[in-house]
Amino acid sequence: MGCIETRVKEHKAKKIQKNIATGWNGCCNYSYAVNGGIWLLWRSPVQVIVSHMTDQFIHCSIKDHRTYFLAQLSVIYAQNDGHKRESLWRDLRQIKIASQQTWLLSSDFNNVLSSEDRIRSPVTVAEVQGFKGMSDDLQLTPLRDKGWHYTWTNKQGTGNRVQKLLHPKPFRLYTNVMDHPQFQTVIQQVWDEEHEGAPMQQIWCKLKNLKKQLKGINAYMASYKQKLEQAREKLDIMQSQMRQNTLAQSLINEEKEVLGEKEKWSTVEEQVLTQKSKACWIECGDANTKYFHAQWKIRASQNSITTIYTDTGVKLTEARLVEKEFITVFQSLMGECAGELPRANTIVIKEGPCLTVDQQRTLIQMVTMEEITEAVEDMPKDKAQGLIDFLWSSLQGTGR
Repeated sequence: MGCIETRVKEHKAKKIQKNIATGWNGCCNYSYAVNGGIWLLWRSPVQVIVSHMTDQFIHCSIKDHRTYFLAQLSVIYAQNDGHKRESLWRDLRQIKIASQQTWLLSSDFNNVLSSEDRIRSPVTVAEVQGFKGMSDDLQLTPLRDKGWHYTWTNKQGTGNRVQKLLHPKPFRLYTNVMDHPQFQTVIQQVWDEEHEGAPMQQIWCKLKNLKKQLKGINAYMASYKQKLEQAREKLDIMQSQMRQNTLAQSLINEEKEVLGEKEKWSTVEEQVLTQKSKACWIECGDANTKYFHAQWKIRASQNSITTIYTDTGVKLTEARLVEKEFITVFQSLMGECAGELPRANTIVIKEGPCLTVDQQRTLIQMVTMEEITEAVEDMPKDKAQGLIDFLWSSLQGTGR
């Protein structure tokens, strides 16, 4: 994982990296840049060998011991000064000459690539020729993007407004959107639409259209932090006024409305954090923000095995040795190849508990739609929405 523009001082870097990526390895370019604008983080069993480092990029080779995936990776954060970026283009060309593997560039080049990438401020030939020349020489292929072409602005008025192309964020739907008053209406309208093609193609078209229709509601609900902060500030002002006039009925009514608004957005915040942490066994209580973030980090650290002990008590941390030890243990459990294998003693087996005829028939019965429906209904409702989860939750909301 590459992080750029971290704005973290060198003496704080290790502590912060340990908090956000426990058990991960890291590399930074503080020795070349005072502000250490680039971090490179990885965890076992991925092996990373850094070969080039400057104030504008870190280049390394990566190997995943599980999938045997090999590639070259460059994490780039280019200088704002166009003259300083010239050294970046030159260094990248040299790396390409020495590498014949897959090359991935994760970067902020701080540079437009064509005249169409910025409006309200003319793009000169000199401004793009260095970046374009490097891109052409290395035969780089930009990733496809969707949505509004210009995703950055200087937030000025119409006369001085400048917009640039940046990569948009992916669309994510949280479960709190389903509590919005308009959600069921939108679902009903989209699902009643007629589409041509096979059944799965029709469902895909409906889901695609549903995504477009829900973007407005999703953006509104995603701003829960700002809404909650505004409600808290408004409540503080209201209660300050009530201390001066405790019997004013109008202030009492307004306070009641603001408390309801604060409670609403506090619930939304807890739903989002619960969904992210996947702590499904907590269904009520206060907004345990610190707890949910801790659970989130713990879950991420538990998804990998970085250390094991052998039968002799030796601790192994290197990914290659850990993998070898696992193979050795399971081979010993399975045994070696033999020409003859003794069969099970059927007399001893029959003396023990055996399945009845009815139990045997139950095991080979076909799975019914009722059983499938019951299993899907028992799934946690507050986990991140996949395609099937989203479709099922949507149909539940409309009573289908």
